[in-house]
Amino acid sequence: MATINNDNNSNKNLHGDPDGEYEGTHDSVPNGTYGSTRGSNDTHGGARDKYEYRGLGGSAKKVYSKFDNFWYHNKWKVIIAAFLIIVISVGTYQILTREKGDIFVLYAGPDYVGGNSQPNIKSAIHSLGASYADHNGDGEVVVNFTVITHMNNEQIAKANEKNTNIVIDMGANSENLKKFNMEIFAGESIICMLDPGLYARVRDAGGLMPLNKVFTKEEIGTLPVYDDYGIKLSETKFAKYYKDVGDLPDDTVLCVRAKSTSSIFTGREKSEKRHEINLKVFRDISLFEYPEGYDPSKQTHDVSDTVNTADTAEAGQ
Repeated sequence: MATINNDNNSNKNLHGDPDGEYEGTHDSVPNGTYGSTRGSNDTHGGARDKYEYRGLGGSAKKVYSKFDNFWYHNKWKVIIAAFLIIVISVGTYQILTREKGDIFVLYAGPDYVGGNSQPNIKSAIHSLGASYADHNGDGEVVVNFTVITHMNNEQIAKANEKNTNIVIDMGANSENLKKFNMEIFAGESIICMLDPGLYARVRDAGGLMPLNKVFTKEEIGTLPVYDDYGIKLSETKFAKYYKDVGDLPDDTVLCVRAKSTSSIFTGREKSEKRHEINLKVFRDISLFEYPEGYDPSKQTHDVSDTVNTADTAEAGQ
C-alpha cells in the first residue's frame, strides 16, 4: 500500500533563500508547486506563498516545510502504523479485560454502586437469564456487572453545592471517562445503564441498537421510551420491582450496544451468540412483568435474592 518516491532533493538552494527554507529542485516537485525561481515577489503559487498564506513566518516556515515534505513521502507508512497500533491496543484490551461470563452489564453514571447493591442487581438480572443465558456451556450463568463512576461538570457543581465538605478526585473522574470510552469501544459490556450525557455520546457515535430493531411496534408502545435508542430505566417494572435497580439515578437510560465490530480475538460466531443472548436479557428487563398477585404499592423491601448466584463484578471508582 505504501508508495515509494525517489527523493532527488540535493539540498541546493534554488530560490535565493539564504536560510534554506525552501530546499529542493524542480525535479522533485510537480510543475507550479514552487513557481518561478526568479523574482522574490511572485505571488502565484510560489512555495513562499504556500506557507505565508498560512500565517507562518520565520522558523515556523521551515518546520512546516519539513513536516509537509515528510508527510508527502511517508503518509501511508504513518497511516498503516497507526492502524496497527489501534488493532493491537483493542486486542490487548479485550484479552486483559475478558471475564468469564454470560451476561455483560455496564452501569456508568454519577452514583457509586457499592455494598449489597451490586450483588442484588446482578441477582435480579441473573433471575431473568438463568434458564437460557449459559452461552459458554460451562453449566452456570454468570453475570458480569461493570460499574464506572463518572460525573460531568454540572453534577460536580451540584455535589459541591449540596455538600461543601465533599472531595471529588478529578484525576480519577477523568480516568474513568477514558475507561468508559474504551469499554464502549472495545469492552464486552452489552446491556448498558447510562447517565444521559454518557448515553448521548454512545448513541451519537452509532454505538447503540435502535429499539425498532429489538422490539415490535406494539411492544415499543408499552415501554417508557427515552428516545429511539433508550428506555427510562426507573419507569420500568423491573426497576420498580427490584429496589436496588430502582435506586439508580432516576434519569438512567437503559440501552443495548450494537453488535461489536472489534471482536478480533473472540471470533465472530462466538461474539454474535453472546450478543444474541444478551439481547434477549435486555428484552426481558424491558418487558418485565410483576409476578402474579404482586402489588407494587405494598412493596417494603428488596425482593432480590443474592443466594447461589455465580456472578462477578468489576467496579470503577
